[in-house]
Amino acid sequence: MIKKINYIVIVSLFSLLFVSCNLQDDYIKTINENDEDEISEENIQKIYDSEDVTEFLDDLRKKPSEIVDKIDEIDTDTTRILNELNEKADELDTILNEIDLEKRQEDIIEMSDEIEDKIDELKNEIDDKKDELDSYEDPIEKEKISDVIDELEIHADNLEKALSRVE
Repeated sequence: MIKKINYIVIVSLFSLLFVSCNLQDDYIKTINENDEDEISEENIQKIYDSEDVTEFLDDLRKKPSEIVDKIDEIDTDTTRILNELNEKADELDTILNEIDLEKRQEDIIEMSDEIEDKIDELKNEIDDKKDELDSYEDPIEKEKISDVIDELEIHADNLEKALSRVE
C-alpha cells in the first residue's frame, strides 16, 4: 500500500512537472507573439521618447564635440611637447658647440705653444750661429791673398806678352 501511494505521488509529481514546463513554454511563446503583433508607430514613438533613448542621442550629439576637444587638447599638448623638445635640442646643440669650441681653443693654444717653442729654438740656433760667425777666425789672410793675386796678374801679363811675341 505504501508503495502504491509513493508510486502515485511520484507519478503525479512528474505529471505536474511536465505540464508546468509545457505551460511555461506556451507562456513565453504567447508573450513573444504578442509583442511582435503590437509593433506600431505609437510604440516606436514611446520608445524614441523614453529617457534612455534621449540620453543616448544626447550622448551621440555631445561625443563628437568632446572628441574634437580631446583631439585639440592632444594637438596642443603635442605641439607644446615638440616645442620643448626643440628647445632642449637647441640647448644641447649650443652646449656641444661650446664644448667643441673649448676643445678647439685648447688645441689651438697647445699648437701655438708648440710653434712658439720651435720659434724660440730657431732663434737660439740663429743666435748661436751668429756668435759662431762673429767668433770665427778667417783662415785666409787678406794680405797674402792680395799678394798672390798681384803675382798671378803679373804672370798673366807676362804670358800675354810672350804670346804676342810668338805670333
